[in-house]
Amino acid sequence: MTKPHTSPSPPPDTRTIFYLDRNQDGNGDFREALAQLADISTFHDLGSLLNALDDAPPRTFLLLDTTTLLDEPSALISRLVELRRRLPMGLVTDQDLDQFIWCLRRWGIIQCAVKTPPVTLEETEHFLQTLSDPASGFSLMRYFSSTMELYSLSVTDMATKTAAVERVINHFATHGFDVHELYDVRLILEEITNNAFFHAFRTASGEEKYSIRHFASLDAGDENVRIEYGNDGGRVGFSVTDNAGTLGISTIITKLERQFNREGIFDESGRGLYLSRMLATKLIINIEQGKRTQLIALFDETRKSNRPKPFMINYIGRDQFEDWRIDPELDFD
Repeated sequence: MTKPHTSPSPPPDTRTIFYLDRNQDGNGDFREALAQLADISTFHDLGSLLNALDDAPPRTFLLLDTTTLLDEPSALISRLVELRRRLPMGLVTDQDLDQFIWCLRRWGIIQCAVKTPPVTLEETEHFLQTLSDPASGFSLMRYFSSTMELYSLSVTDMATKTAAVERVINHFATHGFDVHELYDVRLILEEITNNAFFHAFRTASGEEKYSIRHFASLDAGDENVRIEYGNDGGRVGFSVTDNAGTLGISTIITKLERQFNREGIFDESGRGLYLSRMLATKLIINIEQGKRTQLIALFDETRKSNRPKPFMINYIGRDQFEDWRIDPELDFD
């Protein structure tokens, strides 16, 4: 059994983090940020971490490195899965999503932070908050610092959508985005807003209510799509929120899997989600089942780098894991 390494001088009355990562030498900035926010016990293997949980203090979080977790046996993964909804747990990575998306159905974890620099204390704290309270991930405002501009528009039909998109693009243009970057922003915003119009709202029988060929307007009073946009000193972003809350975790993972394995190149839907994630610095998906779905796209200077992108679904509602997990009987090492 590997003896855990415990960080010195933990802050008083704070969280405890059990951190799984067999690479003890890398990602110092991320570890330093964690050390300012929690009492950290580091483990080289999942078995040692799980055994140590018997003596874990209250407010214990599990942070699990994807590279390490990929090599853990199914029996230990099954023990980890049993802890879902009992302990806050999230993934951390220095890998691109295509290297581990296939295991999300095995692990049952849908929130993943990036430990590759640059790492900020503010973003690390926010990530921990979302693990214990997914509602903390909602609202564009939560991703900006205290000095910000923020605007909000209601869109109900194609005319108001077009006008809103132009306002967002103009805002990005005034913050240094060139014509090629504005094309990317427009593509993402159009895709996300169209998804809200044509995939969020359903009939009583569960079918999609609107199509692009036969759409006049959302039902007044009952249906709403809202676009928010703005900036702070370091980033620009927008969000699109519908009041339906029908997007499923299975749908998200399936559409991304199909793009990564090239099966979905000619899919009529789903490519927009993949492109949005690729073109933005960060794409956050927030779902409150039956009430609202919100996608937040953020842009800063790191979008031009090769830094991996986080994968974040903040979900409130019935646990849907049994709907999208891999069959445990088929999970062989």
